[in-house]
Amino acid sequence: MFIQETRTVGVPDLDNLDKVNISKRYHYQQALRDNLRKRFRDEYLNWPLGKIIGMFPGKDGCTRVVKLKTTGGEIVRPVQRLFPLELNNDDPIIYSVRDHVPSDKDIKILNSENSDCEKKIRSGRKVIKPLRYITNF
Repeated sequence: MFIQETRTVGVPDLDNLDKVNISKRYHYQQALRDNLRKRFRDEYLNWPLGKIIGMFPGKDGCTRVVKLKTTGGEIVRPVQRLFPLELNNDDPIIYSVRDHVPSDKDIKILNSENSDCEKKIRSGRKVIKPLRYITNF
């Protein structure tokens, strides 16, 4: 998405039509356009690009956090803060050595429920299930 020039349509008020008002209005519109363009570049065009290298599933099995490889290193981000990259269909697709898109099986799953690690709370204390929840049948 790029900001394109928009044509102004309308008739100026004939009562206020003099050189000073037209000049001020033109400079004001130009400053607004420049500020919008600068803000667009600062907020949207400088987002880092990354590739998903690992996924962290939640307790219910849904992936909520992923590990990303960027040019600056590896970072962990929630899925809600990720945005897919939009590609034009006209661009030629350059395939790498592998000719297929990696599936979910190819991406290693981190911190799965099968791991033998003990559950701990934020402060580091081990979580112990209360005896009243344990049923001995």
